[in-house]
Amino acid sequence: MQNNQPITYRMRLFCTLLLILLPFSKSLAQNTFSLNTTTGLNFNFNTASSLENDNVKQNAFIVTVRPKSSNISVYARIYYYSAPYGFVPGSMNLELDYKSVNSTTGVSNLVTSPFILSTSDQRLFSISRRTTTFNFYYDLICTAPGYSTATGHYNFTLMFTMTSP
Repeated sequence: MQNNQPITYRMRLFCTLLLILLPFSKSLAQNTFSLNTTTGLNFNFNTASSLENDNVKQNAFIVTVRPKSSNISVYARIYYYSAPYGFVPGSMNLELDYKSVNSTTGVSNLVTSPFILSTSDQRLFSISRRTTTFNFYYDLICTAPGYSTATGHYNFTLMFTMTSP
């Protein structure tokens, strides 16, 4: 497609969040977990540049964890998606990209490079029992869909879970 031709592709991607909180408590202590969004999570693809380049929502998620009673792990995945007829999974991907955390003491298995979200749980990190509250910051990336991706509305529901062994 030449740059002087009008862009006829218009796609919107709406991400919704489904947050499942699975705290496991012991006598007086409880793990805490919360997820906040710091920006709108809609992607609009209505220019040549947006179709040809990855689209990034910087600091899209803040995952806050306080593992008071036991060791925990936090996972993310695509829980559900809907797309127009003709959509081929993998032709447009959502990625999480770790940016920072306020403390790394007790943190293990931290995935620091961008990874493609799938319908399977993917561990973001593990933390051993601590009294510290951890804030993990993540960018949300929608990879460049290109010109052959079906036009229409794409909806993805992301699920973040906290588990304890």
